[in-house]
Amino acid sequence: MVFFALSLIIYTTFWLTNTRACFVALLGGLIPLFFFVSKWRLTKRYKNVILIVLYILIGIAFNVRHETSVIKHFTADVKTADSSESSVSEGESKKLPDFDTTQNKSRPWITTHLSVAGSSFSRIFQYLAALEIIKDYPVFGIGPDTIGIVYQKNLAKVFSLRESDQGFPFPRQDRIHNDILDTFVTRGIFGLGAYLWLLAAFGKYIGKNYKKLTNENKLLMLGLLTGVLCYLIQNEFSFGNTPIVMLFWIMMGLCISIIKIQEREEWVITGKFRKDAKLQSPGNGKNQNAQTPAFAISRISNFYRGLCCGTVLTVLGFILIFVIRVYRADAYFECGRRIFGSEGENAHGKVEKGLYLMKHAIHLNPYETFYRDELCRVYIQMAFKTKNEVWIQGTYDEANNSLKLIPEHFLSFFQLGVIYQMLAENFKRDTIDDAITCYKKAIEMDTFQAPFHSNLASLYAGKGDFDSAIEEFYQAYLIRPYELPYVERLSNIFLQKGDWERAIIFTMKAIELNPAEPGNHNKLGVILNKKQMYEEAIIEFKKAVEINPKEPMYTHNLASTLVAQGKDAEAEQIIQTFNEMHPHHRYIRIRLLLANIYLESNHWEKIVSECEQIVKTDDKSAEAYKMLGIAYYRMRQLELAGKMLSHALTLKADDQEIKDLLTVISSNK
Repeated sequence: MVFFALSLIIYTTFWLTNTRACFVALLGGLIPLFFFVSKWRLTKRYKNVILIVLYILIGIAFNVRHETSVIKHFTADVKTADSSESSVSEGESKKLPDFDTTQNKSRPWITTHLSVAGSSFSRIFQYLAALEIIKDYPVFGIGPDTIGIVYQKNLAKVFSLRESDQGFPFPRQDRIHNDILDTFVTRGIFGLGAYLWLLAAFGKYIGKNYKKLTNENKLLMLGLLTGVLCYLIQNEFSFGNTPIVMLFWIMMGLCISIIKIQEREEWVITGKFRKDAKLQSPGNGKNQNAQTPAFAISRISNFYRGLCCGTVLTVLGFILIFVIRVYRADAYFECGRRIFGSEGENAHGKVEKGLYLMKHAIHLNPYETFYRDELCRVYIQMAFKTKNEVWIQGTYDEANNSLKLIPEHFLSFFQLGVIYQMLAENFKRDTIDDAITCYKKAIEMDTFQAPFHSNLASLYAGKGDFDSAIEEFYQAYLIRPYELPYVERLSNIFLQKGDWERAIIFTMKAIELNPAEPGNHNKLGVILNKKQMYEEAIIEFKKAVEINPKEPMYTHNLASTLVAQGKDAEAEQIIQTFNEMHPHHRYIRIRLLLANIYLESNHWEKIVSECEQIVKTDDKSAEAYKMLGIAYYRMRQLELAGKMLSHALTLKADDQEIKDLLTVISSNK
């Protein structure tokens, strides 16, 4: 009864894990267990039937509820025919930039039937990336706990993003979710061979001695072997956590112990143990063996025991010192990071104390690159804030120290790129090419980081290389399609290049992400205006004005488009409303536009009123003085007209219309 209760509890917890790997491992272990138990009749058959029925009923109960169903996890990874992924790829394929198809890597046929967001899709590319790592490190592997250093670089060899993926779908990996591949990658062919040999030797030993066991020991052995088998099956879809791995080795040891214990019991029963004991015990008869002095052997034995104990204690002492240093380093680092994260008045003292703690953490554990990465981040923040090259030098030193430890450390290359870019933009140094080189190296190490591509694109755009800038901005967008800055930058670069069609596409995407941002509505209106799609442009400008009626540029763009459509009266009303709401605004373009509208309708007094407002705001506006001159001329105030036009000519000496008007005024005097 106790066995039944415990087995049902353990079985239920497997269902509660809600993971497919555990479920597959459970089935893979229980089916052979019940088969062999029933075949060899190690227990009564009706007990097996009852247990199996209970297992089935529990499984049905869990799968009836959607929240606890394991079946849903299998079906969720299968892509349906009407999935959003396929619809996006079909609807947007003709609108994407040209390089979206040229850079795509082919994918295994099975991935076309899997959801990108599912873990099965991720595992397929994990395995392909693992094969790429094995090609580079086939003999000894890359080493334990080092997969994360080269994983992204090798993933890029087998996987490229598409817009239908809707972002980079994979988390950063430091394990391959397959026991065989993970062992091959981290320990090479020799490590994998040793691991497989151990499993084969264990299986051979158990198989050779299993039939000699009693029924009770056979049942116990089957239970332990079921646990070993479940572990191995589960590890083909995941990786072993430390507590689970420990249980795996304990179960293997218990299997061997069962055989050894039964062998010892058989030796006792058959008399082999008593025969050995006779040779070791002193007798008092004629068969007594001669005894040799044991004091020399005892002294040697004690010496070696002491030597071994001393060696072990020394090694443990060194390990303890190392562990304590690591823990102290973590403590210092965490204190330093919390100081930088806290708010206080003594900013200088806070920086000094935080830097001291972080540097001391690096001194205690110089092999932890994360400490240096955070220190570089602090240096870069201080460099942006103070514009002091001392902080840039600190970043340079720490980033290079990290690269000495890990030559493939992507974040150090990125940080070097940031400081080279800062030197070029803020200190006028010729370091743009160095920044580009570092960003490219960072992308080579980890191509799935959107900031790397975005920063590199901004440098290309600054050099006028719009094609390269577009490619990098597009990669940043593919990685983070739901982050507004990347979409906006991509639409801006298309706008700079004059590619109106794609500028419209990505501006509309930006509006979808944040409909409440008036700037994107205004930008879309500007692009539509350039394409002479005036009605659509007016709609977007009106949305921008509705969201932010205080921004004069939006009102100006709306009114100027209405004027282009011949709707002067509506434009005049919109500008007048804005001027009434904001009588002290200093946006002269909106007043110039209103003055032009008045000029078309011959409202000379209103022109004078608006232009005088403009001159008060900006006395260098040649257009304002020119319209004042025209208005005064039409009002027959020739002296004022001549004065205004002469002043306008000093501001804009090449304006032929002003010269002609001055000639007419001179002839009329």
